[in-house]
Amino acid sequence: MGSSATAVADTNGVMMELSMSGLSPGSVMIAGTASANGMLDYNFMLDLGIEKLNKPPSITIDTNLMGEEAEWELDGLKFTLNGNVIDPDGQDVSMMLSICNGQTSNFDRDNLAWEIQVSIANCIQSNVESPYSVVIVATDASGATTSITIEVDDPNAGGSDTTGGSSTSDTEEDSGSILPAPGVFATLIAGLVAAGWVSSRRN
Repeated sequence: MGSSATAVADTNGVMMELSMSGLSPGSVMIAGTASANGMLDYNFMLDLGIEKLNKPPSITIDTNLMGEEAEWELDGLKFTLNGNVIDPDGQDVSMMLSICNGQTSNFDRDNLAWEIQVSIANCIQSNVESPYSVVIVATDASGATTSITIEVDDPNAGGSDTTGGSSTSDTEEDSGSILPAPGVFATLIAGLVAAGWVSSRRN
């Protein structure tokens, strides 16, 4: 049901403009009531062959101060995206996110705003390297769709081991090769003591 309008007509007739805002896409019927003093109300329904076209929803993704869409968690295994979705026809909109051949619709919605936490576990299992291609699709109640694709860079890609293991730096390896093992010190000291004992006996 769209908006209503009232007009006073005379013998010359009347022209009215009716807004289609709030109407669902499809055929449009015009319903009205004519009333006048001394007559019963006359209800009418007009079919003028008018059809409201469906417009697809629109999606936006927010960015942080660095111009990045993704906010990574400290564990480096998931990130958060947020933004807005709106349908110009006022229809309900469903959303779907795809990443590394996996899909999820676990969006937190608050009116036009949305937020979703995305795991990269499937990317790791599938050996997909950064950047990760993320596709978000919005579909309205009439089936019109809009999609948006972004590339998300993994800040930990090619960095330190995230499994908790440690790696040895080049500096540590070089310094370790210079210092002799403890057994070498023991052998060296024993040799010096023995040499001193032999020298004392010769004297």
